Amino acid sequence: MNDELAQAVDALTRPIIDHIPQVDDEGRWLRAHTVEHPPLLRQLEDAVRGSFGSDGGAGTPSLGSERNMLDSDALYEFLKITSQVSDWCRIRKVPTTRDPLANLVAWHEAWAPDDEAGDAFYVRQLTKWAGIIEAKLNPKKRLEVTSPCPVCGADKWVDTEGVAYRFPILVEYRGEGSAVSDEQALCRACENVWSGQRELRQLRWDIDARETG
Repeated sequence: MNDELAQAVDALTRPIIDHIPQVDDEGRWLRAHTVEHPPLLRQLEDAVRGSFGSDGGAGTPSLGSERNMLDSDALYEFLKITSQVSDWCRIRKVPTTRDPLANLVAWHEAWAPDDEAGDAFYVRQLTKWAGIIEAKLNPKKRLEVTSPCPVCGADKWVDTEGVAYRFPILVEYRGEGSAVSDEQALCRACENVWSGQRELRQLRWDIDARETG
């Protein structure tokens, strides 16, 4: 469980490394381009700070066209996480700073689990925060697959109101800079689900095999 806790902390506090494939005009792989993104907690903090402008006064939001609208949801989540992490530090007698990322790292370094149940609580909470930040800053993209489902063979699906649509397979994924890997495809005709990169690759192979067979 300690490894899971370390991974949950890292997901919020470590930079996110992307290896973006580069291909030529014919789709042949050339090389991978490595990009480093800030940690999730820093991205959330930057989003909150970026929602304010400045009129020259320290800490004073600007007015009119120079002022950006504050993203209240991002601010709420940031303040909630900051407060909770500070509470955890105080319980463990860990000195705190104004930086929640540094506080979380310091708390983890001082962590001595009382029991497995306590350890599991923190893993769940940290994982939940990572998911909330991802959903806020990097919402899932959606893609309809223009091929029949390789499981049920359907090329149409019907919604709850009885309206028929083409392309039953819907793929949801996050773009680059994501610390959470939760790619998924759903056939809206037979409700078969493919989760994770391995199953999505299998889906692609099955579709190709059906079309070339």
